[in-house]
Amino acid sequence: MFNCPSCGQLTIHLKAGSCGGLGSLDGCEFCDQVYIQTSGGVVDDGRHSYELLGTTLTKWRKLKADEEKREAELEKKRETGEIIKCPGCNLELSASDLPAQIKHMEDEHSEIIAERLYNSGEKIKAATFVKT
Repeated sequence: MFNCPSCGQLTIHLKAGSCGGLGSLDGCEFCDQVYIQTSGGVVDDGRHSYELLGTTLTKWRKLKADEEKREAELEKKRETGEIIKCPGCNLELSASDLPAQIKHMEDEHSEIIAERLYNSGEKIKAATFVKT
């Protein structure tokens, strides 16, 4: 928290940044502005500087609420099995979209397909997925 450069009111902390505070977000409820910390903290002997982020506090709160709602919906889909995680990376795919799953696995993880085919006794088919 710091005093808003526009009105002098104490800001509220919105989001933490990296080590030393860089990238932290603070908002002024009086001015309806959001500021991002551009320097300061541990790396600059405790001095801080902030710049306007380019959005209002009202819009930031709306975006944050929408993001939390989307994440809650995704989590529900994960729990019910509507969304599955790729076994080779962090990509999440619709459980009902088999063509998208196949395309992703063939394009990005042919080694997983080859290993599974090989382990199931399909050695000749496995060889077609091995990249040389």
